[in-house]
Amino acid sequence: MPALAIRNDIGSDELRRRARRERDGRVSARLIAIANALEGMDRTSAARLAGMDRQTLRDWVHRYNAEGIAGLCNRPAPTPAEAERRADGGIESGGPGRSRSDGGQSHRKTRPRHPQSSEKAQQAFKKGGLLPA
Repeated sequence: MPALAIRNDIGSDELRRRARRERDGRVSARLIAIANALEGMDRTSAARLAGMDRQTLRDWVHRYNAEGIAGLCNRPAPTPAEAERRADGGIESGGPGRSRSDGGQSHRKTRPRHPQSSEKAQQAFKKGGLLPA
């Protein structure tokens, strides 16, 4: 299988220059890895020198080819609601514990009670009194 081609509209020297000026260390490492690969270094070595896996470098090359240097920046993580919509395939679930069959009501359990509990003893305890003998 042929190696993934990297766009060459920006040379490796320019990528290294931008990596030195970049404030985000992760973006800088990605730029250096791509510059190394552009200069002919094999992908495994280029990725290792930048502190990433070969497959990760391949994914970043795809984004670099599609979006340029701007594609190497981290994208904001989706909010929990967005992640849930993606996981559901776009169907609103209404939140945890809810399903379509329960009519939108949340699932609630009654509070557990000990089978030998005494209502009189509980009331006496709440009032601060002693238990009757």
